[in-house]
Amino acid sequence: MEYKLNLNNRAFDAIKAGTKKIEIRVTTDKNRMNYEDIKKGDILEFTNEKLEKIKCLVKENAWYENSSKLLEMEGTRFTLSSTNDINRGIDSINRFTGYKEGIEKNGIHAIHLEYQPQPKIVNMSLYNENFGYIKNGTKRIEIRLNDEKRKTICVGDYIEFENLDTKEKLMVRVVALLNYETIENLINDYKIELLLDKGISKEELINIFNNIYSNEDQYKYKILGIKFEIVK
Repeated sequence: MEYKLNLNNRAFDAIKAGTKKIEIRVTTDKNRMNYEDIKKGDILEFTNEKLEKIKCLVKENAWYENSSKLLEMEGTRFTLSSTNDINRGIDSINRFTGYKEGIEKNGIHAIHLEYQPQPKIVNMSLYNENFGYIKNGTKRIEIRLNDEKRKTICVGDYIEFENLDTKEKLMVRVVALLNYETIENLINDYKIELLLDKGISKEELINIFNNIYSNEDQYKYKILGIKFEIVK
């Protein structure tokens, strides 16, 4: 299920920044929404005062008898965007319209969130042979350094590969990010045809990678395997 909720700018920005991972909600006389209905796996779409929107995956929905017990169990680090003090946090929660009375009647919910950034398109280039392995073969993992550009890639993003020789383009969707210390460790965990082509040995692939990226850069950035599926 997907639920649409409003949120003030400060809390909205804190969720985006990763400093707020728990949303506190209370059923009140004015807002009769039953937050008990929200389950693990549901999606919450938040709209802020500037009408910006973000989506979050519900990881857990914990109910507490009162805000004091909630903050004692959940802490303040990821629950409050305005203070780290429990007593001030209780006062802050009670200032929301109807919350004090609502908590006495219905308790209070700590909804654990995982922010889901909107998918973006990342552009990458490949030589004709490697492009062909993706288009016509079984290659489904692209190996790169985990440098600053690659650190921005998230599961669910899209990569538009461009063939450097023909300028043909191919769109894929990222389904997993595989982090490794060395190229050898990554290659040992997957069939060679998923990484390039079954006609190439693991030793040849390691040499190809080492000829592109220096040992210093590999040590500095480590290795990223980008597992993808072709977008039909």
